[in-house]
Amino acid sequence: MSVPVFPDHPLVPPVSKYTGARSTLRYKPPKPRFLGTSSLPRQQQVKFDASGVSPLLQQYLDHHSDTAGRRPQNLKRTQPVRWCRTGGVETWNRVKVSEVTDVTKDLMKLYKTSKERMRSDTSASMRAYVVARNELTKESNRVRDGGTNSVAKKAIEVMKETQARKGGGQRKEEVKEGGETSVFRKLKVVTI
Repeated sequence: MSVPVFPDHPLVPPVSKYTGARSTLRYKPPKPRFLGTSSLPRQQQVKFDASGVSPLLQQYLDHHSDTAGRRPQNLKRTQPVRWCRTGGVETWNRVKVSEVTDVTKDLMKLYKTSKERMRSDTSASMRAYVVARNELTKESNRVRDGGTNSVAKKAIEVMKETQARKGGGQRKEEVKEGGETSVFRKLKVVTI
């Protein structure tokens, strides 16, 4: 494959050395001279063109522009370099844990037992719900099959149970004019 001649690039291939993964196929930046033997505490932000293409892709497309003819989209991002102490792919090292401590083992046991207990409690509550629902359905069908008298008797039973829960089982009767006692007030109709 011949190397294309670009007016603003030298006559060397754009990619002459493999420095990383295919997605980051670019030259790595050199360490600045002012740092000497020291290193930066964190990764520095650099300008980055989000629509830029790699030199290998420029060579394949035979296009001299860094964005292959698209509009540039500039932003700032951190670029991992080897002279920073933290925050980059080159400074990250996987730590191998040879033994799991007793605390971790106890926590995992507690987690598994709690999870299993929650599962069993949920299953038990769902079973109880289904049983209660089926009993209510049977009772409802039995009452409805008995006719209007059965429905009226059940309604009176439910009303008495509700009143017993609310007021201790005794109803307060209201004294009306004329000495009548009744729970419900009678409406007076006045004719003009």
